[in-house]
Amino acid sequence: MKYLRLALVAIFSTFFAVTAQNENPYIKDAIPSTVSLIMEDDFEQTKLSGTGFLIGEGMVATSIHVVEGSKFGYALLADDETKHKIEGYYSIDKDNHLVILSVPTIKGEGIKLSYMDDLDIGKKIYAIGMKRGITGGVSRGIITGTRKFDERKLYQISAPISPASIGGPVLNDKGEAVGIALSALYQGTQINVAVPVEYLRKLKDVKVENISYLPIQKGTAKNYLPESEQKYILKGIEIFNKEYENNHVSKKNLRLGQNLLKRFSIRNDFPYKVMNVRINFVAVGQDGIPIDHYTKTFLEGYPDEVLEPNVTKAVELGAYDWEKSRALRLEEGETLEIRVIDFEFIEE
Repeated sequence: MKYLRLALVAIFSTFFAVTAQNENPYIKDAIPSTVSLIMEDDFEQTKLSGTGFLIGEGMVATSIHVVEGSKFGYALLADDETKHKIEGYYSIDKDNHLVILSVPTIKGEGIKLSYMDDLDIGKKIYAIGMKRGITGGVSRGIITGTRKFDERKLYQISAPISPASIGGPVLNDKGEAVGIALSALYQGTQINVAVPVEYLRKLKDVKVENISYLPIQKGTAKNYLPESEQKYILKGIEIFNKEYENNHVSKKNLRLGQNLLKRFSIRNDFPYKVMNVRINFVAVGQDGIPIDHYTKTFLEGYPDEVLEPNVTKAVELGAYDWEKSRALRLEEGETLEIRVIDFEFIEE
């Protein structure tokens, strides 16, 4: 029964994505210009992921929050395993959370930027998200309002935005970008928002002779949002309480004396249920250099394997994980970093 429910969730998700594309061919045409962005740390270990979209020859627009603090990265086109290296960035607008990346091996003009500003409430929109190069999921909705902070504005939209969709294009019914996805939290309530494309047009017009290299330091919302609304940008999944098992008894492929990660806790600080929490484990040596990494998705089953709002759940690892990855088998002086790189909200 559990697998039947999962299959039904997948079928209905696919149905709505395909329906949105079939409903408007302009949206389908925009998918080849949408990319999945995989960002890495100084040692080329996965750190963040999100979405971007082509706006010119070798130019990919996205949100700063997808790339901030990362040293390396690459882009994946839909259903294509080719890794297109991110060379750096052309221009950046921290106040409006935008950056234009240099990805020279991706060719084409990309998605057209709309010149229609101040969209009316009720205007139909489509948000495209790309997940590690898998064909983009399209969610449709409407403009539900405009919020203004320090003379800057955000569009509030009804189309759901997942972490992997941040930085992706929000399109009108002509397939033109009217915004850039920026899911947010406001006073404990998830509100899906987008940065208006007018800020991206201005950023694109900035004359740049040479690209700048990564990393991009973290942006700030201090001059953008009121103090009471600073808790924003999907950061509500916490990892803590790491527990280890000392390997006193020899096991297949395991060395004696290693500390094996036995369990850890995941906490959901969002007001919504989450699932498919994708985690990257990075073992770091005494010299600060990563030794190995291991990526695994937890809480994959709905409704049994989900994380309720404001709930902490202990997650177990075992022999299969230990044998598969050196990252989970620490020796004296080594440390383990656990990074949440993706998760999904459950819409009810």
